[in-house]
Amino acid sequence: MSSVQKGQNFALSFASAPSIAQFIAARAIRSIRARFPDLMIDLDILKIEETLDYLLLERGEVVFMSSPVENSALESTALVKGRIVAILPEGHELAAKDRVSVHDLMRFPFIGVDPDDPYGDTLARPFRDAGLTPHHAIRGRFAQTMVSLVRHGLGVAAIDEFSVAEVYMPGLVRRPLLETAEITVYVVQKRGRHLSSFAEFTIDRFRHELTEATLRSQWDPPART
Repeated sequence: MSSVQKGQNFALSFASAPSIAQFIAARAIRSIRARFPDLMIDLDILKIEETLDYLLLERGEVVFMSSPVENSALESTALVKGRIVAILPEGHELAAKDRVSVHDLMRFPFIGVDPDDPYGDTLARPFRDAGLTPHHAIRGRFAQTMVSLVRHGLGVAAIDEFSVAEVYMPGLVRRPLLETAEITVYVVQKRGRHLSSFAEFTIDRFRHELTEATLRSQWDPPART
């Protein structure tokens, strides 16, 4: 295999939202590393408002986000639709249910993201569709913060399935929502920029790993009574 095929003396720079980086990015990078063993990979973690400068200043080739970036200088392409699920602390009474309604979640201290944030707006949508206005007991900016708060028994939450896509998550119980609620992952790039073959392969691997995550039909086992 040639040095180019192995990625020797080349670098790949891209970024991801924290919710996607937690599990999906690591799995995608595992495939990228297998294909290009000598490629230097620079993964950055960005908030959505940081995406514009990152791409226009060409600090990286693409960004994976859970919302499109509305700017004429950028191009957002939908990759995969995922589900919004409920997360509960272990031992919570709702863990006895196979599925949880947004109405159920509203009965308990609720942890979420500011609905003025694009990610928070997506998480709040199933509640709005049900005629509910979420009142947050605690707000966190990132999905990982929400997971930690729920794990410590401080409340319940609705979150995208990619943020909790690990096989086992001790201290946490995941349940499907009764209501249909989706979130779309986008790949964002500078409009008109020609992507490297490494970046194109990365997009393909992210699409694969995101799709694999959506195929999950079983979450955590029912709580024992």
